[in-house]
This record gives sequence, structure tokens and C-alpha cells, in this order.
Amino acid sequence: MTLYVKIKEGVDLSNIQPPILAKLWGIAKVFDTAGRECVITSARRPPVFKKSLHADGLALDFRANHIGSSSLQLKILADIIGVCGNEYDVILHGEGPNLHYHVEYDPD
Repeated sequence: MTLYVKIKEGVDLSNIQPPILAKLWGIAKVFDTAGRECVITSARRPPVFKKSLHADGLALDFRANHIGSSSLQLKILADIIGVCGNEYDVILHGEGPNLHYHVEYDPD
């Protein structure tokens, strides 16, 4: 099976850590199963929120503003949580064009 992940222009994928990379295929499969594109919109960057692990290479954001219905958005959220498991924080947040899934490895 071939899965595709698009990367938004300007996203810094340097220093992305193995725990995040380990879940990327599963997350891409969730989007593919839902018939939606998997697009990484943010990776390594200075944190916007104090608890964000983007700066450590332990978080990725995935586009959600193209999903459509809120029921499908929530289904994809539940499926990503299922793929990632308890050591990951997965949330759907933002509004309008900034709506996205935030996935970070945070075993504590």
C-alpha cells in the first residue's frame, strides 16, 4: 500500500524524533481511509504554547480544515488517538483555516 503525506511549504522537518516518526504511517493511513489528504502543516518550530513539544521535534500538526463535516473531523480524531495510544496527546484545535490536529509524544 502506498500512502502519501504532503508537507506544507516552509515546514521544518529537521530533528523530528523517532516516537513521532513511528506514528506517521498510521496517521497517514487514517487520512487515506477517510478519503482525505494527509498534510503536515507544522513540525519543528518555537512553541506557541508553553507545553507544546514542537521545539523538541516531538510534535506535528496535520491540516483539518479540509475535512468537511464535524462528524468526520471527530472520527479522524478518534482514529488518530487509536493509532497513537496513551503516550501521545492528540487534539483537534484552531478555527477556520487554522483548524488542525496536534499530535505530540508526551508519555508523562
